[in-house]
Amino acid sequence: MQNLGRGGPGLLSINGVPEARTLRQTLLPLAQKLALLDHDDRKRILKDHNLGSDVPLKNLDRIVSSFAMQMKYDQEFNVKVKSNEMDSEVDGGEFKDLGLAFQELGFCMMELGLCLARVCDKLIGGCELEQSLLHSGTAKGRLIHYHSVTDNVAMKEAASRKRPVEG
Repeated sequence: MQNLGRGGPGLLSINGVPEARTLRQTLLPLAQKLALLDHDDRKRILKDHNLGSDVPLKNLDRIVSSFAMQMKYDQEFNVKVKSNEMDSEVDGGEFKDLGLAFQELGFCMMELGLCLARVCDKLIGGCELEQSLLHSGTAKGRLIHYHSVTDNVAMKEAASRKRPVEG
């Protein structure tokens, strides 16, 4: 708890989180694939899985791609992914559980946040932090992919191949 005090660096590491390994193994490989997809295909997949981004994904010079799902504390744990059959060659089924994995990530992060808030509240006396989180009622499941130089070259090459040739 010293890390979170006034003189602490504000860093906290939590390990032993149930399902974290499975979520990491599911989502991290998809992050790069999703980041490197053609803009229109990525946009369709994000929409189909109720995901968004706070990074301008059309910008080919970006160094990061960020994908997020807004979560609600009072939301039941059920899948709200559209059941459109995606027969696109790009999808190939590898993104079919993306929305569910984001929901699991979001609920995991919410539970961790509430547990940490309870610990902090116990130390300072009261339950103000936990109540504040519960009152806000929202959180985000977020996946971030930091682009390598190779990623950026691949994105630019793919975009140049897709542009119509002027004649």
